[in-house]
Amino acid sequence: MRARVSWTLVLAAFLALPPFQRERVDEMGFGQVFRIERMRVDPTLTQALRSRWDTEANAFAFTWGHMIPSLEDVSRITGLRVYGRAVSGYTYPCYHDLVERLLDLPVERRSSLVGKNAGETEDEYLERLARVSRRELASEPGPQAVLDLRRFLVLFLGRLLFATRGDAVHCRFLPLLEDLGEVGGYAWGAAFLAHQFDGLSASERQTSTSGFYPFLQVWDYLHLPAMRRGELTRSGLVPIAHRWDSRRGTRHLADQLEHLQEALDSYPYLDVVWQPYLGEGDEGQPWLVQARPYFGRSVWLHALNLVLPLNLFLTQRSLGLRQSVVEFPMNIGVPHPRVSTIYREFGLGRHPEVLEGREGNVSHLPRINLPPEVIKLLFHTCPFRQEVGRRMDVMRWDKGAWLLKRVRPLARERGWFGRVICSGRRPRPNLSWGEVAWF
Repeated sequence: MRARVSWTLVLAAFLALPPFQRERVDEMGFGQVFRIERMRVDPTLTQALRSRWDTEANAFAFTWGHMIPSLEDVSRITGLRVYGRAVSGYTYPCYHDLVERLLDLPVERRSSLVGKNAGETEDEYLERLARVSRRELASEPGPQAVLDLRRFLVLFLGRLLFATRGDAVHCRFLPLLEDLGEVGGYAWGAAFLAHQFDGLSASERQTSTSGFYPFLQVWDYLHLPAMRRGELTRSGLVPIAHRWDSRRGTRHLADQLEHLQEALDSYPYLDVVWQPYLGEGDEGQPWLVQARPYFGRSVWLHALNLVLPLNLFLTQRSLGLRQSVVEFPMNIGVPHPRVSTIYREFGLGRHPEVLEGREGNVSHLPRINLPPEVIKLLFHTCPFRQEVGRRMDVMRWDKGAWLLKRVRPLARERGWFGRVICSGRRPRPNLSWGEVAWF
């Protein structure tokens, strides 16, 4: 089923709900999704981004370094809650008994959906679907209304937020819907991000979009604006996805994909927007108050039996996005220099140093344009990759030595040069603040 058709079906079911049911959906934290305008699907953009996804690092590996969608992106773009209990549980090979008990529906091999009539516009189709659905729903609170709401949530989660390939509506989250009063206490936004990571790790031959497709499209519009794939038509609305529409491409899909992949490879790194929300306030977004403590943290993302790491240190430490202040051990009685005062770029190729230090105050450094060969060494083939991705501020000297042994031949070949900055002294393995990596 096409992703846009799924959105229309779920939106029609939501509009058919009586007001008291819509209020309950809003209290569960899902109401903001239905304030987003239906957006045109951009499959070529999704496919181009997927081709740059590193399944081992769970991040995009671009020529200028790693980038990764974060919990703040989910919260601001979709309005989903990223705080609360983890969406943990089990998946079962068969849900027939649960469906009959919790949904009071007979299990059939195939269900029929209301098709679109010839010459019918999108708005007319949506209105007709809502009108047909409204006849089957209870208008007053009661046991039937509970069944209606649970059925709607299964459709919403299985066909829109956590959609999979094909026409079937999966019931993997049905066990969590048994007590509707507990549904709003789960971190559905974090589970959604895990589902996005899992979908991006699928085969590159997969062209269909899994999950709520506007998220990745708007993420690209905000972080890579020079791609010019989105159009800001409703400025100031929240969530942020409500502001954007996708541009209609005129080329053949294969030509668009090739063009986008070339654009990603040649994208000017100075035009990358690392922090697109600096000018954004919290007005009209009460979910951000409780979500803010989770921004900027490396956490485990749970979506039932799918558990994936959110490696924020991978991007922050390797690209200098939010670099900690580093104090270097000195024997003379002078103030310790700050990173910002000793930061410098190398000569040929302008490859700056990468300094790793302990947690402390934030010093915003210029953007780092690391050579792709170094990025591959550090994050793809390094035997300490997993530990480096979690805590790059505690790299031991043996890790640094492994990296330097392999970078030096590249440095001689490409003409890079530099030195370890540590008050003119070689770093010792027992330094408490970590090691200094250099290129």
